[in-house]
Amino acid sequence: MNRVCFGLVSLLLCVLFLARNVGVLADPDAAELARRQAVCEAVAVECAVLSYRGESPAAAESFARAVARRSPEVLSIGIRNADGRLVADTGGHTQHWADATDTATPTHLQAEVPKADGSAWARVEVACRPLPFSGAWRYAGGSMLPLLAFCSVGWFAATAVYLRTVLRKIDLAEARVVPDRVKATLNTLSEGVVVLDRHGVIALANDAFGRAVGVPADDLRGRRASDLPWSAGAVPISEAEHPWVKVLRDAAPQTGHVLGLRAGEGKTLSVNSTPILADDGSCRGALATFDDLTPVEKARATAEAANRAKSEFLANVSHEIRTPMNAIMGMTELVLEGGRLTGEQRECLGIVGESATALLGVINDLLDLSKIEAGKFDLDPADFDLRAVLDDTLQGLALRAHTKGLELGCDIPADVPDVLVGDAGRLRQVVVNLVGNAIKFTHAGEVFVRVRVGERSAGVANLLVSVVDTGIGIPSDKLQAVFEPFTQADGGTSRKYGGSGLGLTISAHLVRLMGGEVWAESTVGRGSAFHFTARFGVPSHSHASLSLSDFYLTEGGPVLVAEDNLTTQRALAGMLERLNFQPTTADDTPSALAALEAAAAAGTPLPLLLVDATLPEPDGFVLAEQAVARRLARSVVVLLSSADLPRDVERCRTLGVAHLRKPVRRVDLARVLQLAVDPTQLTGGVPTPAPRVTPPAGPTGLRVLVVEDNRFNQLVTARKLERWGHSVTVTADGREALTALADRSFDLMFTDLQMPDMSGFELAAAVRRSEAGGRSRMPIVALTAHAMSGTREECLNAGMDDYVSKPVRDDDLHAVLRRVAVPAESGAEDTNARHRQDTNDVRTPADATFDRTTVLERVGGNRDVLRQLVGVFYQDCNTQMAALRAAIGNGDADGVRDAAHTVKGMVAFFSQPGATEAARALEDIGTRGELSGAASRCAELARELARIEAGLAEFAPPPADGWHLGFADRSEAETVCPAEL
Repeated sequence: MNRVCFGLVSLLLCVLFLARNVGVLADPDAAELARRQAVCEAVAVECAVLSYRGESPAAAESFARAVARRSPEVLSIGIRNADGRLVADTGGHTQHWADATDTATPTHLQAEVPKADGSAWARVEVACRPLPFSGAWRYAGGSMLPLLAFCSVGWFAATAVYLRTVLRKIDLAEARVVPDRVKATLNTLSEGVVVLDRHGVIALANDAFGRAVGVPADDLRGRRASDLPWSAGAVPISEAEHPWVKVLRDAAPQTGHVLGLRAGEGKTLSVNSTPILADDGSCRGALATFDDLTPVEKARATAEAANRAKSEFLANVSHEIRTPMNAIMGMTELVLEGGRLTGEQRECLGIVGESATALLGVINDLLDLSKIEAGKFDLDPADFDLRAVLDDTLQGLALRAHTKGLELGCDIPADVPDVLVGDAGRLRQVVVNLVGNAIKFTHAGEVFVRVRVGERSAGVANLLVSVVDTGIGIPSDKLQAVFEPFTQADGGTSRKYGGSGLGLTISAHLVRLMGGEVWAESTVGRGSAFHFTARFGVPSHSHASLSLSDFYLTEGGPVLVAEDNLTTQRALAGMLERLNFQPTTADDTPSALAALEAAAAAGTPLPLLLVDATLPEPDGFVLAEQAVARRLARSVVVLLSSADLPRDVERCRTLGVAHLRKPVRRVDLARVLQLAVDPTQLTGGVPTPAPRVTPPAGPTGLRVLVVEDNRFNQLVTARKLERWGHSVTVTADGREALTALADRSFDLMFTDLQMPDMSGFELAAAVRRSEAGGRSRMPIVALTAHAMSGTREECLNAGMDDYVSKPVRDDDLHAVLRRVAVPAESGAEDTNARHRQDTNDVRTPADATFDRTTVLERVGGNRDVLRQLVGVFYQDCNTQMAALRAAIGNGDADGVRDAAHTVKGMVAFFSQPGATEAARALEDIGTRGELSGAASRCAELARELARIEAGLAEFAPPPADGWHLGFADRSEAETVCPAEL
């Protein structure tokens, strides 16, 4: 059609061009030239009149100017006398006439004015603008071009509209473009067929397609297929995404597309489209076929609805069953613990308890499966300690393994991050399922968990966890089937070993939720290995292992590990190496005794001995007895047993050795190592109990919430309250505190006043607002280092009940507990106590020595607790001093204030008023924003911190050689304060 339109337009242009050049059409340029000649002749006539009057040619200048003003095409008019001198000029004529020739042109016209006698009197010269089209353009069209362009566009549009209208009305059947027999054949097909031209216009559609779209097939001809209301599901899609459009564009087939048609009741259609190619290979159109999937979609929706109904029913039933099952199990345990039962009754109730536990496990699996099918199984990510989670998980499974005589252990290399971000509960569930299965199907040997770290990127770690056993194995053709619901490797095993067959199915789904996959490898009769990968986040903030945060570990020494199981031996050795100790291994008692004797003969008896109780004859108890009796181990002997059997525990107590249950948890091993590096806590090879702390008479068993952003002060306050029998919950800021208060109730809240985001005053105000709705009033006590006059009044005005100044002293803390939790009987005691708090910042002079007695009293004489506090103090105070120096260097007054405030709260605990005063001065400097004296005050604070460090050395040495609290390096410390260091 476009070619026809272009041909007709070209023919029209040729006719117009010929008419223009033969003079049939008027020439606008000729009319313009006639106007210019008329201007020239008008001035010449005026000059002729003046010549008959006998006037000079200059008298015609005013007339020439008037004519020039009325003629925009005129540039200038000039009049020359008989001598050729210019006597009249309308302006710039000399310049405009510079290119003039002797002959007249469209831009330079002239006329001679004679006298009465016929002699020359004057000559009129008119300079004009060039014509719009001149020269060759005059013959190519000239000023006719706009007319030609208008005619071309208008004619093309009119012709295109006309032809399109005519072509649409052409009946292809009558024109015999598509034979009737072809149309009849296409109409017999159950799938829709559409033939499209290269513009996407429907040239032919069969009856099946017409029924699918709800329009008669004949009425679809001439319409664009993309104009129909297509969608992808419930979302409309653009025309470029239609498969036939892609075919026409790329000349390549498009198959497997599923589109929705929103016309009428709505349809779901499967679309395949192929190009129609010309002889030269160009795409001339497209053929599209449509299969109606609506019945299939309806059937699938019905099945999914039924499945959801089944899952919801199963979830509800499982939940309803769990409630009475918990009651059955709880009452069974109470009766068993009562003690007034016959042997037969106890046996029967034991069977009831075991059966109830097994039934509850099946119910839990069914509930998890129903959640999976209902799409409500989600993860709850949070920071967790990987090693602690796996240690605790295996401890819960240890009894089942050790009852069957199996070795159970875990190996996590040092390159695996301690702290990860993920759902620890779901990870534990997967491990319990895999290890539980391994224990169930293993009769002898070992079950071991191995963790390896794979590809790591910024903030993400991919773990590979393997559970390896020496059990019965799985046939190769059943390795995939075991992950299907209600399926075990052998149908007979479900009766022999029990179980619902859901554990691996749920585990596989959990692993997929954690971004990994699960698979199994096995050899019948030799054991199995179940592997799964999982993706976890790695926290951006760097901190130590959560499970070891309460232990201060220093550089260790040599350790002897006597263990006959090589897998467990390697795991223990790796764990010791990561805790900075140097392990030596032995496989039996004779080789272990030889190593101990060699070390004792060399004058360096080993400080720690780890002995497996089940060593080959002679067993580990004999080795431990020999080591203790002959003093072959300098400090600690630890017996490792597979169960906490009463006879084993009693034998350890008799021998005077420590006892750990296998698999050994890292936190338990760290506690033993801590005793090994601090022999002052040991007597005869066993720990000396900490001094018993008897609190003064007063309230006990309170639920206390401690809100404190400083980790050191958190430990101090929590340890004191826990020693007196109170339940303590610690939060790091006000927002966490409000969340804790919304979840449960507390009898008392201690809150720091200066915290990030929300201060203690703002927290107290928020709590009081929440109590306005009828909630019972909870006492609030402030923890503050600002024990100045007026602080108590400020706290009371903010809605608090009392306050305790830092450092927190036992008598002050217990006095406020009596005042707030139990109304005081005597007002004199309250007044005296508060007076002590208002004045407790007036202490010993700044140059006083380190008061170890006062510091020990503040932890109830417990050196173990003090060691933990000192470890935290070293880490946090050094961090804050680095932040303080950086803030001073950057001129950050707020940073100086915040860091100094944190240091002040920590050093006050050690009764060093010099350090406290230096920190307070820096805090005031930061508050005022005048940092001129900050550097000297920082150096003063560093000297005071060095004194504290020297005093704390007997409780816990600094973390590393050359490390000094408060200084950037050793040379600075020796220069500033060599005497104390």
